[in-house]
Amino acid sequence: MDTHLYLYGKQSGTIQGTFDLICQPFVQQKIAGVTTEDGIKMAAPLIHRGPSMNKHTKIADLTEQLEVLNDLFMKTDYTNPQSNHREIEKQIKNSLKYINETLSSGDKKNTHIFTYSSAEELLRAQTAFLDIGFSFLEIYNILEKNLDQVFFSSYVSLLKRGEFLLPSLLWDETAPSKIESAKQKIAVRYQKFLYIGLAKVFEGLNNTAMSNYQKKFIEYYLAMAYFRIPEFRFKLITALGNKPYGATNEDTDSKLYLFANWNKLLFDRVSIEKEQANESRTFLNASLEKPWLERLKSRGIFYFFFIKEVADYVVDKLQVGEIIWSEIPGYEILLNNFLGHMRSKEVTKYPEIMIDASLSLLRNVSLLDRFVMILIEKTR
Repeated sequence: MDTHLYLYGKQSGTIQGTFDLICQPFVQQKIAGVTTEDGIKMAAPLIHRGPSMNKHTKIADLTEQLEVLNDLFMKTDYTNPQSNHREIEKQIKNSLKYINETLSSGDKKNTHIFTYSSAEELLRAQTAFLDIGFSFLEIYNILEKNLDQVFFSSYVSLLKRGEFLLPSLLWDETAPSKIESAKQKIAVRYQKFLYIGLAKVFEGLNNTAMSNYQKKFIEYYLAMAYFRIPEFRFKLITALGNKPYGATNEDTDSKLYLFANWNKLLFDRVSIEKEQANESRTFLNASLEKPWLERLKSRGIFYFFFIKEVADYVVDKLQVGEIIWSEIPGYEILLNNFLGHMRSKEVTKYPEIMIDASLSLLRNVSLLDRFVMILIEKTR
């Protein structure tokens, strides 16, 4: 470099020198994976070879506590005035509290997940968690209202388990046949667990007497189901967008493909227990035909809660790196539907949950201009 120096428009000197530009590599964890010795994997490993992590004791304790819980519900006889309902309900509450505390714990930051010393140990844990899940489904409709808080908190803690994230459920092509078979059985059970749970959530949408705890559970479940049950997503986006929407509308090259395509990456790969998997799909299709859609399509309270939960769910699950919001399946239709409601409603009549949903959507900061323009237009 050789140039003149100026002060107040007059040349005051010259400068000579050189610049050495050193381009350091930009390192960033990928949204859907991390770099390991074996290349880029979809998630940090749950299985650490070597000494046992001693987490089997927690799983064993959970299994024992589940037996206690099931026994307590067997003893509950509301038709018998002589039975000690209060004492049994107290024991049920304590049992659920213990289960919830264990389900809410983990070995990794920001994720409720344990580490395991072998694939077999992980499979045993997933089996135990699914046993809890199916027990929750059995007691879902017979629960007393005063147990709603601890029950639905426990249910959400179970849904948030890292052992049920897609990378934890997948199997490697090189996995031993015994492990692959066990993994497929877990996938079939988890699929059934998801579908039955969604059916119960649909029933709850029409329950005007539900507790706030059940309502929060339903909101979270719908947001989770939007990504884990593609058929639910397709039907909802078709209704909101007023035109057919399906797998062909989603970008398979998207970085978020691993986040939302549970059918192709997991459920469709199952080659065993086909009959049970088909029964689950038939059950799901029947559930999707029930009158749940109007509650979300009508842009009522549940609709705004759903929009908020979807945005929060994305931020919670994709904590690393920049979120490419436009690649989220159905995002533009959800967003345009919401913005349309902002335009059609007086600002003074925005419900509080609609404002909360707006704040969640604004985690995508590129939306700020669009939100501001809508509000400015409404001041005329």
